[in-house]
Amino acid sequence: MLYVNTKQQIADLMTKSLNNPQTWEHLLDIAQIRGGIMSEAGIPALIAAPPGLTMPLSIANCTECGFNTTIPSSICPCSWT
Repeated sequence: MLYVNTKQQIADLMTKSLNNPQTWEHLLDIAQIRGGIMSEAGIPALIAAPPGLTMPLSIANCTECGFNTTIPSSICPCSWT
């Protein structure tokens, strides 16, 4: 059995008061919690364009009726006429 200091355990991340930034960063690192990728606009990249979506969510829906145009081979009801 090996002794491991309490400040080296992931369990301390949410169970102890941590006021040392280095300890906090270390615990986040060993828990593999990362900030993520940011887009050029400064927002998280997955919100800007989720995986598999070829366009940003802001233009993924029809501007007239709100139909989701990201569904493969879907046609907006606005264009049916």
